[in-house]
Amino acid sequence: MFPGHQDAELLATLYYQGLHERQLIPVPTSVNIDDLIAGRIDIFNAYLSNEPFYLEERGISVSVINPRNYGIDFYSDILFTTQAQERLNPERVARFRAASLKGWRYALTHPEEAIALLRTEYGVNRSQAHMEYELQMSKEMIQPLYVEIGYMNPDRFAHIMQQLVEIGLLAKPVSLTRFLYQVPSEQWIFWRPWFLLSLGVGGLILLLSLYLLMSNKRLNQEVALRKQREQEILQLARLDPLTGLPNRLSLMEQLKHQVQSDNPGCLLFCDLNDFKRINDNFGHSQGDAILCQLARRIHDAIGHQCYFARLAGDEFILLLPGYDIRQAEEVTAVIRQAMQAPFVVNDQPMQVGISIGVSHYQHDWSPEQWLIQADRAMYCDKGGRVITLAEQSG
Repeated sequence: MFPGHQDAELLATLYYQGLHERQLIPVPTSVNIDDLIAGRIDIFNAYLSNEPFYLEERGISVSVINPRNYGIDFYSDILFTTQAQERLNPERVARFRAASLKGWRYALTHPEEAIALLRTEYGVNRSQAHMEYELQMSKEMIQPLYVEIGYMNPDRFAHIMQQLVEIGLLAKPVSLTRFLYQVPSEQWIFWRPWFLLSLGVGGLILLLSLYLLMSNKRLNQEVALRKQREQEILQLARLDPLTGLPNRLSLMEQLKHQVQSDNPGCLLFCDLNDFKRINDNFGHSQGDAILCQLARRIHDAIGHQCYFARLAGDEFILLLPGYDIRQAEEVTAVIRQAMQAPFVVNDQPMQVGISIGVSHYQHDWSPEQWLIQADRAMYCDKGGRVITLAEQSG
């Protein structure tokens, strides 16, 4: 691990899963993935944009513990300045920020040129494939189509601070007043020297009024835009970034709501057969393509009659409120029929099987118990030959 609680996001993830820092044996990181491969450590702090490429290139399968999948999503890689620097040199701060954002926008829209620049001008010695992978992963995490580059949510910072207090990395909440840099108006930067020198001139009153009117209009637009982006961020936090389906967090919320209803109905636990072999033989990118096709295929086959979510990996859940076993078996048959056609990846057809476990809700089951029963039924069904019911599988 990095010193000084630099791995706060990882510690928070383990903490909320019941593993406190005092139960760990911290090992100073060597920044060498070979320590994990050789078994010298059990958990390695890695970047999604870096170490997975090395492992995939060497044909090594690992389990990735992504804090985002557990509701932990801290900001990182942040630009900092001092309040004194902002006060004394506001133009310099604004220009530095603008240049940084301009560079990122260019890199995300011109990946080939950005990679070439890094290799020729800055001596980056990584392979072309590695840098393409790193830039693509960065783009998926930045989500530039949904969130403006450089935007930071004050409420999210407050939530991060509260989590740091809960896990003991922060003694108590601190004030975040003026913590986030507010972008000054470029027009105000331009006009300020002239305005201060001409403050006594009555003719500038009209110009100042016009400026204030424009600033107020821009401020109203920014407030509306920020509210829209916050709603988009909240929505993204509950969606699987690969398939666009509801993620585990959304699924568990829906399960808790459904078990409290008068007729929770049935739950289908779906798992692809031999999916690890597909990843091993064809690469994770091909496996991801199959998962996306599967999500669209099942969604198109069943329409909006149920709640369809991705649990993890190649595991998918369908909730059928009010359904009995017979009706659930009919939905299962529709899914199996949809899986008959081969998947196509890079113009290559692949036949992929699916195993489905059916579980009808029983009184006093918790959401977790319901999932476990359906999971057991699914494993009895491995191979996709029959439909297995949780009540029959014990």
